Amino acid sequence: MNRRRSVFIVLTGLILLASLSLSAFIPLATLSPDPRIPQADGIVVLTGGRDRINDAVALLIEGKGKRLLISGVNDKTTTADLVRIEPKLHHWMDCCVDLDRKATNTIGNAAETSHWAHEKGYASLIVVTSHYHMPRALQEFHAEDPRLRLIPYPVVPVGLDLRHWWTDPTTIRLLFGEWIKYHGARLRIALGMGGDAVSDNGERQDP
Repeated sequence: MNRRRSVFIVLTGLILLASLSLSAFIPLATLSPDPRIPQADGIVVLTGGRDRINDAVALLIEGKGKRLLISGVNDKTTTADLVRIEPKLHHWMDCCVDLDRKATNTIGNAAETSHWAHEKGYASLIVVTSHYHMPRALQEFHAEDPRLRLIPYPVVPVGLDLRHWWTDPTTIRLLFGEWIKYHGARLRIALGMGGDAVSDNGERQDP
């Protein structure tokens, strides 16, 4: 009986800790973009959805950054494909846009962005990615280069309701899955494990 009680207490404690952790994560992963976002040296957008690129280009046009890095572009994606996603990109591609085709996951995004920022002499970046992905992205970016000042610009994908996220199965799956990845990344970083041996499935999409 005592053993069963001990197991019950441990399981109850673990469930409570997980619930508290998830409760703390949800507000971070459901933030809306701040329209008063300050200016930075550069802008980086992580591929994975059309809305991300649209918002990043809008920030570039507004003069929120000197250049835009699109990180994680698929090898098969052409410049014309990107312009079809966001026609306004056509006028900025030659002067102010760089493409990173090396990164295949969030860890790679962080590494390639850090290299790009130092090559350009940038000390601050606006990071554009989906709202649910933002906590993990910022964590990876900070671990890669803590000297960079990161300004989050979370993008809310069309069709997701942040105000009532608990009523939408798709949003629940996204947030729960990202919560697990977020803590997996925290553990990897804390243990000093390199990113080369770590999979980050599901983050890279076209373009």
